[in-house]
Amino acid sequence: MSVCISRGKSVVSKSSWRRTVPYDEYEISLSKELNVCKNTIQRIQKSLGILERKHNKTTEAFIQELRNNKLIGHPEFKEDYDAWQSSFESLKRWEELERQYEEALRNMKT
Repeated sequence: MSVCISRGKSVVSKSSWRRTVPYDEYEISLSKELNVCKNTIQRIQKSLGILERKHNKTTEAFIQELRNNKLIGHPEFKEDYDAWQSSFESLKRWEELERQYEEALRNMKT
């Protein structure tokens, strides 16, 4: 099993990490990274909420309209739409990273 230890910068196997770092430190590191993920996800969700209120639509509706090319007629919102799409994609990556950290912590406790 591979686990991302440093916010996507390096991947090390659990067994090689354990040889050099005591178990408690490994768990502490994963817990800290998980907290970073959770905080980042909350910030991104807050940003998405601001855009949802400003444009009176959900992120899901926005993404669907984007995929169906229904947003082309609004060049005045291009900056918002770019930020919205980027934030949505970033949220998905952070949620996946969070899932991986949670799985790694669960596996450690079993």
